[in-house]
Amino acid sequence: MKRSTWILLAVVLVLAGVVFFWERKVPTTDELKESKDRLISIKTTGVTELKREGTSPLHLVKDGDKWKLLAPVKDGADRYRVEGFLDRLGSAKVIRRLKIKAGSGKYGLKNPKATWTISGTGFSHTIKVGKKASIEGIYAESDSSLVVVSNDVAKQLSKVSNDFRLKNLLPFGTDEVQGCSIKRGGEKFSFTRNGGDEWKITAPFTDRGNATKVQELLDDVCLCPVFSFVDDGGVGDKDAGLVSPAVTIALALKNGKKVLVKLGGEVKGGDPKKKLIYASAEGRPSIMEVSRNSLRFLRAKPTDYRSMDLFTHALYDAEKVSIHGLHSVVIKRNARNEWEFIEPENPPEGADASVLVAGVSALKAKGVADGDRKSMGLAKPLYTINVKGKDFLDTLEVGKEVNGSTFAAPGGRKVILRLENDGLSRLKESIKLATKVGKKKGKEAGK
Repeated sequence: MKRSTWILLAVVLVLAGVVFFWERKVPTTDELKESKDRLISIKTTGVTELKREGTSPLHLVKDGDKWKLLAPVKDGADRYRVEGFLDRLGSAKVIRRLKIKAGSGKYGLKNPKATWTISGTGFSHTIKVGKKASIEGIYAESDSSLVVVSNDVAKQLSKVSNDFRLKNLLPFGTDEVQGCSIKRGGEKFSFTRNGGDEWKITAPFTDRGNATKVQELLDDVCLCPVFSFVDDGGVGDKDAGLVSPAVTIALALKNGKKVLVKLGGEVKGGDPKKKLIYASAEGRPSIMEVSRNSLRFLRAKPTDYRSMDLFTHALYDAEKVSIHGLHSVVIKRNARNEWEFIEPENPPEGADASVLVAGVSALKAKGVADGDRKSMGLAKPLYTINVKGKDFLDTLEVGKEVNGSTFAAPGGRKVILRLENDGLSRLKESIKLATKVGKKKGKEAGK
């Protein structure tokens, strides 16, 4: 191919590219029509400030990925409610456009009921709310253009501040909490984060916390739905039972801040099914109404939050497992990361060391037991299980059967747990397979 032909081909390709990208940027006829029909053209993510002057003043600003309410009160705003409002406003269409001077008093726009300013980086839109239109909707001025919008759009433009306020009791989630202390009557229940998602109960006893249940408790507090805000001054702290609250919840956050939540008396005249009570939270300007149904910890006891874990570490992190007592079995991982027997030295033919790990893993606790070690069959344990890892050693004592139940004491904890029978049966069976216990023939088998 000649050099001139190559040059000509390159020019054609460049021109084709220019045409392609130009056409991508030029709006189509449908896009132009849709844009003309819209009240305003905005991208929700680009808006950083919402302001309404006139009736029911309102001021919202974006701070990072969160929204804040600055007027009529300073409070947290619900990001999804604000962005939902912007989405609906951005997709709102006008019923018709009027080629009449927008400032005419005939349409209620000379002294509008409200003036909205929606702004972001490099743009600002103004919407003025006027009188009801003669047939449907209301008159409005959108960036100096006189339009008629539907009643649905008018409803959006008349939203009150409470429609945007954060409807969770607190403006943060469980992941930001470092510790918590709950006082109810003369009782105190406290726990603190023990690294990652692990929790340690510090009062009224010291023990490992059940991570799932503790986080559920904190979710119930932080994300507790707010049914309404008491802003009219008709109910004060004393009337709401918040001067001497029934329950106080002190939260310590990872950033060093502390937040106090108070739960007060019942809301008079409220729906009895909702069981509404008054609440206040440090940093929030209003008394709030929340439901006791959402605060499940009010129906629980501190002992309900104890960990049911028998071992502190997972067995897949173990390098050696030993069981001593009625029978002794010891296994360890070899160079191929496979489990092998150390004791007995000559295990039964076909015995699989990993079966013993499965047996230990099957052990599950189903509750906390009340009583001393002797009454729980732990004065002389049936088995002592040691699980050793690279930098840890977990111990569990399994007691003798007492009245059809078996109990266990995890090392380093002042608690006795009741074992599930199914898991215990699997452990005993795995020990039998490793030691051939119970497989003797003749008279001894029937003893």
